[in-house]
Amino acid sequence: MNAPSSQLTTDPIDQLATLLGARWPTIDRVRRDAAGQQQAIAAGLAGRIPLDTSLVASGSLGRGEVTSGSDIDWLLLVDGQADAGHLDAVHGIEDALVN
Repeated sequence: MNAPSSQLTTDPIDQLATLLGARWPTIDRVRRDAAGQQQAIAAGLAGRIPLDTSLVASGSLGRGEVTSGSDIDWLLLVDGQADAGHLDAVHGIEDALVN
């Protein structure tokens, strides 16, 4: 049996909260914090990410679960052949994330 399309797009934690009639304020807070940090990072990296690449966040930031102890796990995916410009971009991204 196929799941309704609305179930496929709804977060499992949200589904469970709805099913149980529960609220988890800590989860809500870390999700808001993650969204804010993702926006700040995107703004800070504007123009630093080459057009033939994608910056991917993993770990707590990628999952949307940022806490005060979270770090930033990331990688730069290159669509095609990597070159020295990509390495320069990695160093620029790293500098921007550290500062």
